Amino acid sequence: MTGETPQDWLITTHTGPVFTIRLNRGEARNPLGGSMVQALSQALHEAANLPEVRVILFTAEGPAFSAGGNLGNIHDRLSEPVGADGRDPIATGNRGYGEFLTQLVNVPKVTVASVHGAAMGGGAGLVCAVDIAVGSPAARFGFPEASIGLVPGQILPFVAARLGQQTARRLMLTGERIDAAEAHRIGLLDYLADSPETLAAKTDEVLRLVIAAAPRACAATKRMLSALPTGPLAGNAALPTISMQRLTCLPRRCAAKPSKASRRRRKNGPQAGTVHRHEQRAPLNRRHGNMASLDGIKVVDLSRVLGGPVCAQILGDHGADVIKVEGPDGDETRTWGPPFNDAGMASYFAGINRNKRTVCVDVSTPEGREVVLRLLENADVLIENFKVGTLERWGMGYDELLRERFPRLIHCRVTGFGATGPLGGCRGTTRPCRRSAVS
Repeated sequence: MTGETPQDWLITTHTGPVFTIRLNRGEARNPLGGSMVQALSQALHEAANLPEVRVILFTAEGPAFSAGGNLGNIHDRLSEPVGADGRDPIATGNRGYGEFLTQLVNVPKVTVASVHGAAMGGGAGLVCAVDIAVGSPAARFGFPEASIGLVPGQILPFVAARLGQQTARRLMLTGERIDAAEAHRIGLLDYLADSPETLAAKTDEVLRLVIAAAPRACAATKRMLSALPTGPLAGNAALPTISMQRLTCLPRRCAAKPSKASRRRRKNGPQAGTVHRHEQRAPLNRRHGNMASLDGIKVVDLSRVLGGPVCAQILGDHGADVIKVEGPDGDETRTWGPPFNDAGMASYFAGINRNKRTVCVDVSTPEGREVVLRLLENADVLIENFKVGTLERWGMGYDELLRERFPRLIHCRVTGFGATGPLGGCRGTTRPCRRSAVS
């Protein structure tokens, strides 16, 4: 197209949580030359830094998704002299595409490719590098580089990571072309539309699934997956340690088994009104530019052990600001181990209390209850799993206080058997459960 510039080679659109990057050189089968790769990198950077974007979608104009590297001027490129730094100019240019694919796999947003036609060489490498690939029955794939005397060094790691080394060997060493059904069978495509006409609907279905997931959990999952080894573990090698995000610890004494003196202090109550706040890492969605569905929602978590903490953790995964209130000795599951981490925290506790801030308050004292009421002044949700009647005994029951004082507050009470009935008010622990099962 006369007068065409690299800025015209991509069309980017931003609709709500979806940022679409469309290859726009359909008449040339969307070649991935240096200028196109640079434009792709800039568009990806823009999308990654938009807080409201949850998923980045790659599509293309024309009959092909992408024919891969631009071979139209290959003879001129082969005749170029070695650069002043001694590097092959073709290798230098190709390395730019490898750097873009590395940028693509490391972006915290979920990436999706919707493939309607042929994706060859670097185009197939792009499909391998995204998180999720959706294809039309008309899609075709191949890695023809070796058959024309080239080495697919920049895409090889991404192809092997998606397909496995043996399948990558077969396709790259033979230059075999495969259809969409075979691509779906070997895992190059994750979803296959029933017909070319239903590709858009299938892509929209996948986008809805991604958008419904918690963005921070998706970002953390991508980081953990990228840290996994790609081959068998050697000897006694262990998986890399993945640190919990945003989980904070109470004072050191809360992370170990309480001493007798500590239990006596707990019985008598700590110093009136004592609150321990602890340093918090920046929330994951703020550090990576993601906006979650529950951003701006404040949750006060008074629960302990399992049911309530898991409920609050799910809200935190979706972006809510969860403040976990623990007594002077902390949630007892901090000591339920082994295993323990380096800080002495049980893996059980870490696994059900991520994405929370913590504050140490003795709610059994009047001063501690005043602290909780102050936390509830601008809260949206209260989660607790006290034994039925405990909050009422403290003068903090829903009917007695919370409904009138905080009319917009959602009060979630997690119990084992409810408040009424034969086992009403019983703890959801082993003994009542066994008695219920026997009866």
